[in-house]
Amino acid sequence: MALEHESCDKRDYLIHAKLKEARTSHCLSFNNTKLNRIPKEVFTKLTSLRHLYLSGCNLQGVVPIEFMELPLLESLDLSVNGFDELPADVCRKLTRLEMLDISSNKLVVLPTTISCMKNLRELNLSENRLVDLPDQLGNLPHLQVLDLSSNLLREIPPGVLTGSMGETLTQFSVRNNLLTKFSDEIGALKYLEELDLRDNNFINMPRAVRTLINLKAFYYAGNRWRRCHRPYRQGVPDNGVASYGAGALDRLFTFVHPRY
Repeated sequence: MALEHESCDKRDYLIHAKLKEARTSHCLSFNNTKLNRIPKEVFTKLTSLRHLYLSGCNLQGVVPIEFMELPLLESLDLSVNGFDELPADVCRKLTRLEMLDISSNKLVVLPTTISCMKNLRELNLSENRLVDLPDQLGNLPHLQVLDLSSNLLREIPPGVLTGSMGETLTQFSVRNNLLTKFSDEIGALKYLEELDLRDNNFINMPRAVRTLINLKAFYYAGNRWRRCHRPYRQGVPDNGVASYGAGALDRLFTFVHPRY
């Protein structure tokens, strides 16, 4: 019992010390600290905070609406918790955010106001329970990295692919979902350099992928591919893993069905 009390005292001291330091550094990390709840001082005394890291803090339920009190945030890591809802008003307020990691949580849907986070460059939504995506997700004009892996997605809505992020996105992962195909709008991601389609149910790709001329890394293992173009025999299964450099685009082209 005495050891447990001593441990709590040590944790409280550490929390207090970090809160004090963050007043001048504008950066606060509680990663892997079992907080259970975010200290109220974060929202009342650190309103100029730029970077906040709360990964693995045993936080549950709805992302606190109090995040609206931190409008200057540029980096926010909420990964490895139990959040099941991201409030629309939080997205409306955090317009300066450049990096958001909310992976390994329990999100089922995203608010349409995700598009208000206009400065996002990296967005990690992997290992949640997402079953659908709002078209507004594609309206992030500076987004470079989007990770949707390990969700329950059966399709990527065309509206997501044709939004303004098509002018900036370079890394896109949909690994380990329930996808069987892409719409032609995948061709709008013309600056894509890395595409990860592993562990889905893809068989072929649409001809629109021929516009992905900047592709440098293509991961495709764990699907039901049928190669459709020479030098491969049509209809032959492909059990490869990945291709890089010029080979990435060559391999992608072999999965393009001539009718689509």
